[in-house]
Amino acid sequence: MIKDDFDPNANEIVQEDGTIAEDYVDTVQEAAEEAAQDAVDEATGETAETEAQDADNEIIGDSESEDSAEASEEDEGLCPRCKTRKISKGRTYCYRCEESLSRKHVPVIGLIAALLALLLSAFCFLIVCLDLAPAFQTMKGDRALAKKNLFTAYTAYSEVDSTVAEIQEILGANSPLNNFVKGGLGIKSKMFKAITGIYDPLRTYQRATNVYGEDVSEKYLAHDKFYQECGEYYKRFEKTYAIIQEPLDMMQDMEEVTPENGETVIALFEEKRNEKGCDPVIFDYFYYTVLSYYGMDKDRVLESIEKLDEDAKATGLDYSWLYYKEYARELIKRDRVDEAVKLLDVLTDRDISAYDPTAMKARAYISLGETKKAEDLVEKYCRNNMKDEKTQSDSNYSLLIYLARALGKTEEAKAVIAEAKELYPTVPEYDRQEALIFLTEGDYDQAFESAYSSEQIAYNIASYYGDTEYFNSEMLMNTVYISAKLCKLHGKQNTENAQYLDEVIKYYETVNWDQQIIDIAEGKTDIKEITTKGACDFI
Repeated sequence: MIKDDFDPNANEIVQEDGTIAEDYVDTVQEAAEEAAQDAVDEATGETAETEAQDADNEIIGDSESEDSAEASEEDEGLCPRCKTRKISKGRTYCYRCEESLSRKHVPVIGLIAALLALLLSAFCFLIVCLDLAPAFQTMKGDRALAKKNLFTAYTAYSEVDSTVAEIQEILGANSPLNNFVKGGLGIKSKMFKAITGIYDPLRTYQRATNVYGEDVSEKYLAHDKFYQECGEYYKRFEKTYAIIQEPLDMMQDMEEVTPENGETVIALFEEKRNEKGCDPVIFDYFYYTVLSYYGMDKDRVLESIEKLDEDAKATGLDYSWLYYKEYARELIKRDRVDEAVKLLDVLTDRDISAYDPTAMKARAYISLGETKKAEDLVEKYCRNNMKDEKTQSDSNYSLLIYLARALGKTEEAKAVIAEAKELYPTVPEYDRQEALIFLTEGDYDQAFESAYSSEQIAYNIASYYGDTEYFNSEMLMNTVYISAKLCKLHGKQNTENAQYLDEVIKYYETVNWDQQIIDIAEGKTDIKEITTKGACDFI
C-alpha cells in the first residue's frame, strides 16, 4: 500500500541531517489509516465503489446549502466523491476513490461499432442515390410512353444511359459500386418502343441497331415482328437507292437547278424503274422528289405523288411514314386542306410529339380561319412536350412563336423569341420567324439580318452534324430569298451582313421559284400573305 501510494518524484525520504522526511511520515500514516478503514469496510460488507455510487445518487438541496456543505467538507479535508475518507495529500480524491477511477476505461468496442454503423448507413444512402437517379428518368419515360408522347419518352430513356455513364465515370472504371448502377436491356427495350413511333422504319432499324449494338439487336429482336419489318423496308430501300445512285449523283454534279437539267435527270431515272430489286413505292417517292426539286409543272408533281399513293396502297403495307407529310404539303398548296389534315392525323395519332405534322396542321387550320382549332392543337402539343415541368422544349417555342405571328400578335411573338433564344441559341427557326415578323413590319434590313442568321445556323448544323433537312427546307429558302430581294429593293442596306446581299440573291436566283414567291419577293403581292396564307411556312 505504501509503495503504491509513493510518488517517486516527491522529495527524498532521508534528508541530509539523517532524519526521515515529514512527507514520507504523513504518507505512511495515511496509508495505515486507509488500510484500517478497508478492514472495517470488508467487515461490514461495504466497498468503496458502493459508497461512491451512493454518494453520486445523493440528492443535494438548493445551491446555497450545497455550497455550504462543500465548504464544510473541504474544511474537514473529506474526499468530495465518497465524502467519508480524507483526501490524500497532493491528490484530488481519497486513495480508494483514486484507485476506483483509474479502473474505469473508455468503451472502445462500442465506439468502433457506432462508427461502423455510421459508415454502413452512408454507404446505403449512396447506393440509394445512385439507383434513384436513373430510376427517376425511367419513370419519366414510362409516363410519357403511356401518353404516346414518344419523343419525350425516348429522350428520357436515352438520358438513363447518359446518367449511368456519368455516374460510372465519377466512380471510376474499376469501382465495385458500378455493379449497383446499370442500364441494361430493359431500358433499351423501352427505348425501342418509343423509337418505333417516332421514326420511319428505316431510321427505326438504324437506331435500334445503334441502341442495342448490331450483334445484340439481331439476337434480342430476332422475334420482334416490327423490327423484322423495319429490316425488310431497310433492305428494299438500300437496293432501290443503289439502283438510282447514278441519277442522284448527276443531280449533285449539276451546278444549276433548272427544268432542263431536271428533264435530263428524270430521263435517267426512268431507265432504272424496272430494274430487278427496285421497290416501286420507294422509286416513286424519289421520282416525286426530283420533280419537286426542279420545280416541274404543278400538275405533273401532283400526279407523281398520287401515283405513289396508289402504288403504296396496292402493296397492303404501311408506307405512310414515307410520303404522307409531302402529300399533305401538296394538298395544302392546292387548298385541299381537309384532305391534308386527314393525312396529318395519321402521323400525329401515331406520335403526339411529331413536330412537322403538328406544325402543318396548325398552318392548315389558320388558312381555313379555324384559329381555335389551331390554338387547341398547339396548346395540346406544348403540354405534352415540355422539357421538364417548368421549361418549354425548343419545338414548343417554335410553335408558340408561329401561332402568335400568324395571328398578328407580333409583340407577343417577339417576346417568346427572346425567351426562346436565351434557352436555345442554336435553333434556326427562331431567327427565321423573327425575319418574317420584320417583313410584315416593313423593316427589310432587319428581316435580312435575321434570315441570314437563320441560314448560317442551319448551315452549321448541316456541316457539323450532317442534318441537312432544315438547311434545304422550302420554308427557309423562301424566307431568305424574299428577305434579300426586298432588302435590296427597299432597305437601307447598312446592317452588319448587308455586304453579302448580292451574293445571296445571286445564289437563290438559280432556283426555279414558285410564282407566288416571286410576286412577294418583287413586291407585287402584299407581304402579309406570309401571315395569312403561310407562303413561308411549309415544313
